[in-house]
Amino acid sequence: MAGEAITKSLVEAAVNKGLHDLQENPARGIRNLVELGAMFAGGRYQQQFFQLAQSELENEASCYYRLVDKVVSSTSTSILKTFGMNLVYNCWNVGARKIRKKEPKKQFNIPWALIHELAAWQGLNRGLLESSIAQGKKLGIYCYIYSIGSRGDLLPELLQLMSAQKDCAFVLLAAPSLLTEEAVAQMVAAENIFVVIDSGADDWQLCSVAAARLYASRALFGISYPYRSVADWEAARDLHSRSADFCPFIFLYDQEKGRLCDPDVRQALSQWRRSLAQAVFPIALYYDIAVIDQNISDVPCLVMLDEQGRLEIYHNDRQPYLSGQSLADCSLVDLLAAAPAHSL
Repeated sequence: MAGEAITKSLVEAAVNKGLHDLQENPARGIRNLVELGAMFAGGRYQQQFFQLAQSELENEASCYYRLVDKVVSSTSTSILKTFGMNLVYNCWNVGARKIRKKEPKKQFNIPWALIHELAAWQGLNRGLLESSIAQGKKLGIYCYIYSIGSRGDLLPELLQLMSAQKDCAFVLLAAPSLLTEEAVAQMVAAENIFVVIDSGADDWQLCSVAAARLYASRALFGISYPYRSVADWEAARDLHSRSADFCPFIFLYDQEKGRLCDPDVRQALSQWRRSLAQAVFPIALYYDIAVIDQNISDVPCLVMLDEQGRLEIYHNDRQPYLSGQSLADCSLVDLLAAAPAHSL
């Protein structure tokens, strides 16, 4: 544990220097942070991601310089440091090592990220979620994704929960109508929340208003776009460019969840990322989560808690598994252990 603490302190010091360098020499600071990320990348996906970034940054005219400049200049430095450390170091390094060590012993799949579909969840119990996070961190899960739609009644409890879990990376998908000045201020203060405007919940004009508010508050944020095939991505690009060009991230989520590592998605996503025409980085939510999981555990696995708190697990070559019990019935560990193990 002492060695881990020393390593983390050294990484934090390097990140602090990198963020400071960004103010004096943005191009050099960007390259230094990418090199640091590559050094501590814990799996093939992470290494490939940083290798792509290093390759792109060899071209001084690359759109990635504009993208990083947009993220750095518009986002709170504290958020960049806290969320970045929680994702890259806690999730992809410390958490990944825990998962690789525990899966063979536990004999069940452990996801690196856990998705919660809360939009229709009745009687949200903060205690259940806190307990599941505590269990999840022991297994190596430090990333939690909450999709709440227009459920404003859930937001206060969730904001308190996320603010208290300082070492976790949270992604919150919420309707633009929920992103009030007060709510956004709390999200920014937490420093560990990546806010995603749910464009499927309201019209795009409201999304633009919410994006402007997040931008003015120096939040880390993106806008979501649902799709059924990669052919829909062109519409996403066009809509994003016309309505919220200061938003640095677009989240694409598969409405049918499809094949987790769909080769068509892989090819289209790779092409988009290698030929950025705008300073906007595309993230295929379910696909990217599954690919990272495959690089940590060898097999892709997408794990969700559905709107009744039941465990829903997707694998590439079988029908999704749905647990008979919910989080209200038993622990997260018990739910994971009861699911059929997949190629461990």
